[in-house]
Amino acid sequence: MLAVLIFGVLGREVVAGSCCWSKWGDASTCRRYPTGGSGGICGSDGRTKCSANTDCSVTPTPKPTPKPTPTPVPSPQPPTTRVPLYVVLRMDDVSLGWLSETQASVIDWSLKNDVKLVPGLVAGTYPNGPAVAWPTTCLTSPSDAYCDDMAVSAMYQAYKEGRVRTQANPNATIEIADHSYYHGIWRENFESTDGSFKTWVQEDMQKSTMQIRAAFPGASVRTFIAPENLADADTLAAMEANGLDIVSTQGTLGCNQPAGQPPLYNYNYAPCQHDGGADCVPPNDVYITSSGFQHVGSSNVFSMPCSSANSDIGLVDYGISAEATFGEGTCGCGTVESRSVCSIVSAAEGNAVKSNGVHWSVVMMHPQTAFNGQSYVEWLDEFLSVARASPTYDVQFVHFQDLADLVATAESEPLPSTYV
Repeated sequence: MLAVLIFGVLGREVVAGSCCWSKWGDASTCRRYPTGGSGGICGSDGRTKCSANTDCSVTPTPKPTPKPTPTPVPSPQPPTTRVPLYVVLRMDDVSLGWLSETQASVIDWSLKNDVKLVPGLVAGTYPNGPAVAWPTTCLTSPSDAYCDDMAVSAMYQAYKEGRVRTQANPNATIEIADHSYYHGIWRENFESTDGSFKTWVQEDMQKSTMQIRAAFPGASVRTFIAPENLADADTLAAMEANGLDIVSTQGTLGCNQPAGQPPLYNYNYAPCQHDGGADCVPPNDVYITSSGFQHVGSSNVFSMPCSSANSDIGLVDYGISAEATFGEGTCGCGTVESRSVCSIVSAAEGNAVKSNGVHWSVVMMHPQTAFNGQSYVEWLDEFLSVARASPTYDVQFVHFQDLADLVATAESEPLPSTYV
């Protein structure tokens, strides 16, 4: 009998509810049986009438659904800071009647991709050069002679579409530069020893600037690209007399060379180098300060030499690959692909030392440059992809006139005897 009683008590503890006939036990059995109650009452609530335990079955309180463990959200990573790199695409030798299709394709590519370009216009005639000067009537009389030349047509179309830089439109795609009038005989006059170049260059500059400004009224023409990168103090004087204040010659550098001494400093070839001097190196060989770009000597001219090229630096007919031209990770001019190469990155790093940390490079280009298995436009497409994919540099294509507005955020100590 005792065994049966124990089994009964244990049974009431196991079942979900107990039908109670009196008050006894704990809350899991019959403690809630009401005082004065009679008959069977469920012990689970002390109210419900029952005659058997099955009348008091209680739905188990469901276990709470565990909250899902939240997926950790990765902490935002700071954006990778790329170094601003200002690049001027300088296209020399844009002229009438010579490789016109190539010239036009480069201009059209620039407009299509909205990549700033500086065509250097050869405005006049010379032996073995253009038969006539650059036409000036194509805007009003497009059927005039030579207006249908592809290069001429491309330039005028850009102008009519408002894509040529003016004072009112500094964000246009094309900046027109003067590349002389008598381009083909520039060197022989520059190297004359009788002092005649001083007068000759004044005439050349006057005629070229007048021709270009007549052809493109209102265009902001401030830049002179010296033929074969040859210029001197007489060139600067002629420029100022004709409303030009930016000269582009050549200033190439080696890798981490000692800063050197004036006048040539550490250039492989210095800006306006001639007869042991260099007339276009800025004060203390520093281009950009916290006050902006420095003028050359006592002039009001800014010097912005080409320091890189998309060809062999000395043999412009021979093009180099887009990757070699950009030159991520390179240092100084050197030999690449069996060519003398001065890359954009190496030039910008060298210029940054001379510009209080501002990275910039002027890229010399020519219509006659041939690329292995590529048209000029195909090369430009690849080059643009390479430049924009750089993990280190934020490449910004600019004009010479944009460079003139750059300001260094802080000034470095004087140049050390060697770059570090």
